[in-house]
Amino acid sequence: MAPMVTTWREAAAFAARARAHGLTRVGAMIEVPAAALMAHRLLDHVDFLSIGTNDLGQYAFAADRQHPELADLLDPPTRTWLHSPPGANITPAPGPWPCPGGPRRNPAGP
Repeated sequence: MAPMVTTWREAAAFAARARAHGLTRVGAMIEVPAAALMAHRLLDHVDFLSIGTNDLGQYAFAADRQHPELADLLDPPTRTWLHSPPGANITPAPGPWPCPGGPRRNPAGP
């Protein structure tokens, strides 16, 4: 699976190299907003997508995911964005499936 893919050309180049080395299923991570907006184009070249919600949220909402007081800027807005236009482009079946993890919440706060 290719990380930090931004364009369909990057996805196509990665997929070609991976398949040339014998991989039969090739995927890409959706970690930057440009990739999320163009996910339907990426799927023309890879078999699946995996959503990197940590990076995607941090880049889309300009909020440091390591700062516990900024967690509300990332979650649930990241999920809301992913499931509404134009983010709805990244919900083709089967998958994509979000990566584990998420914003770090302040254990002492709400």
